[in-house]
Amino acid sequence: MKLVYIFIIIVIFSSCTTKKVVKVDKKDRIKKIEIFFKSIAKRRERIKSIQIEAKADTFNNGKRVRGKLMMSVTRPGMLRIDTLSPFDQPISTMLVSDNNLYFYNFDEKKMYYGIATTKNLSLFLPLRINLKQFIDMFSGISPMIAYKRHEFRYLEDSAEYELVLINENVKQVIRYIAHDLQIHSVEFYKDNKKLLLMKFSKIKISNGIKYAKKIYFEDFKAKSKLKLIITDILYNGDVDNSIYKAINWKYDKEELE
Repeated sequence: MKLVYIFIIIVIFSSCTTKKVVKVDKKDRIKKIEIFFKSIAKRRERIKSIQIEAKADTFNNGKRVRGKLMMSVTRPGMLRIDTLSPFDQPISTMLVSDNNLYFYNFDEKKMYYGIATTKNLSLFLPLRINLKQFIDMFSGISPMIAYKRHEFRYLEDSAEYELVLINENVKQVIRYIAHDLQIHSVEFYKDNKKLLLMKFSKIKISNGIKYAKKIYFEDFKAKSKLKLIITDILYNGDVDNSIYKAINWKYDKEELE
């Protein structure tokens, strides 16, 4: 029941990379992972709401699909994502509010609804993450697997912090540009086989907050790729909370477990 188009939202981070390598003096480098986490969490505190418009170019098993996204997120737990065709025809709407999840597929004339659990969110997203992690991604904070051991280091050549999280046969590798703690890439592996890759580029600034205008996403298992271009973004703007209310729906409904 994974629905095409929706997976593209998981990469809308306020994140970036840059071709220019800015070295960090040894005395200023973060050496402990606990300090690193505290520094990253400051981004969460700064961002209360995000509104985004973006163009997406996806490749799925050789098939190319283009579309448009309109997304609004307000902390602590409200989300709306509208997916449109290149001709601005509505394809789907996803709503999360008061821990309730609604997904409207206008082509199928069907609504899916239930509690916004990790399991139900994963029906529409390629990653198994909870709502808090999902919203964190829009603030430039990568979701993290539950890990038993980790490695944290400064990479001299690229001037990045690399965080490696390992749990049994699953590994996640996250890289942040060291001088400004902007996320550069995220990789997931299972049994040493790469499953997912996300890369971020073309830095822009909105209301003093950096984000990636261009984002590349590849799901190796699903054989799908995405190029996402953010055309408009606003941090901490005024949001009418009525946009998160459930839509009056007269067609088929299916309750999620």
